[in-house]
Amino acid sequence: MAIQYNAILALIIGSAVAVFVQGVYATTAYLGRTASLAKFEQPVYIDILKSVTTVTMAHAFVAVFTTVTMCFLIIEALGHPFPLPLMGIVWGGIALGAAGSATGNPFYGKERQYQKYPPFGAGLPISASGDIVRYAEAGQRSSLDNGWFTSKGAGPASGICFGLIVFFELWRTILFEPFAAGWGGAVIAGAVIIIVFMVIDRMVESWARKTYGPYTTETATEEEATA
Repeated sequence: MAIQYNAILALIIGSAVAVFVQGVYATTAYLGRTASLAKFEQPVYIDILKSVTTVTMAHAFVAVFTTVTMCFLIIEALGHPFPLPLMGIVWGGIALGAAGSATGNPFYGKERQYQKYPPFGAGLPISASGDIVRYAEAGQRSSLDNGWFTSKGAGPASGICFGLIVFFELWRTILFEPFAAGWGGAVIAGAVIIIVFMVIDRMVESWARKTYGPYTTETATEEEATA
């Protein structure tokens, strides 16, 4: 865009480049994590590289393209003073990254791999990062199962989280920005929205922990099998 290219073409090319970078990071992260924890004898599944990684790259293109397009429209339609690269960092690098880390990572970690570390997978020491839950609903659990569960559960949850961030942020700006040069309405409204969601999150978390309890192993079944 800086060299007078078509805006749509520039958005597509930039998103494609970002997807290839994401694919490299995803591949090296999977292989590097498995290799660094070789003492736990976790195998490398080629299916992860051939199927799951390529699918996540396709999803990454959709996420990057829509995010960058949204930033472009905010600048062109709403007249935002920030340049496009800075808007991309704020919305893609910070907002979207925070949504993925805070909402998506628990599905991979405490909800799947480290369920047995109380409370609810929290406070895991780095020395035990390879001591994962090995038994699934039927048979042994593998990294392929974890990848499937994460993409099935964490992807939509992260998308809903980021969508809510965009929705409330745009409405907060549109409705309350004119009051007191932005400080009287937009800042206060943002603080109120954050406090309300903090209360709701705490209520849902407390209800889930009291209802379902921590992760437990089926010790009785295993003892009967050995007997």
